[in-house]
Amino acid sequence: MRRLFPSGLIEGVFLLGEEDRHHLFHVLRTREGERFLLSYEGKEYLGEALPASEGIRLLEEIPPAKEGRRLVLHFPLLKNGNDELLVQKGTELGVFSFAPFLSERTIRRPKGDALKKALERFRKIAREASSQCGAPRIPEVAEILPFSRSFPGFPFLFADERLQGEPLSLKDALLSLPGEEIHAYIGPEGGFADSERKIAAEAGAIPLSLGPRILRAETAGILLSSLALLLGEGAL
Repeated sequence: MRRLFPSGLIEGVFLLGEEDRHHLFHVLRTREGERFLLSYEGKEYLGEALPASEGIRLLEEIPPAKEGRRLVLHFPLLKNGNDELLVQKGTELGVFSFAPFLSERTIRRPKGDALKKALERFRKIAREASSQCGAPRIPEVAEILPFSRSFPGFPFLFADERLQGEPLSLKDALLSLPGEEIHAYIGPEGGFADSERKIAAEAGAIPLSLGPRILRAETAGILLSSLALLLGEGAL
């Protein structure tokens, strides 16, 4: 069932933004009585479409599901739209939030207004993917930061086998991290610089192995994103 993220609720009717309303009633040709899941102010609801594009009538509140551990994915800006693909697929797989960064070897380096537009684009993709896949919430996309300022302040997974120390398997790495929120990093197309590995280690990075194959940056990100499904289900 498609999920919507309304902008308001007045007298039992959910209000949609102009773009969402146009897409729902004029592009998708939604008919009166079609049902939707809705997320509004931290709660979930079931609703049905009203006639003449008037909005979505509230039918009932849905009891909240039990949440598992959450995955925060830190990723570098990638060329050829691969970072946008990562946000889309990560959202579909259940990533809790995204934290984009610029590293020394990042190839795509927008500045000024272009950097703001890149962030806006990420957030729009996360919203659209959440609606399409029925996710209960839109994952936050944090401000794009320099790599050296991106660390969470506690131990985190670092998918780079050249980091000092024996790299752990995914299972062992997850078991080594306590808490409800797991932060994980992937590197840019050219890999991390040695200086970045050093500051990451000092900030609490735990070296992580993603297997014997050399993965493209976006593939590594999608692989890590798939953990979100297992974390959310309480399987890890």
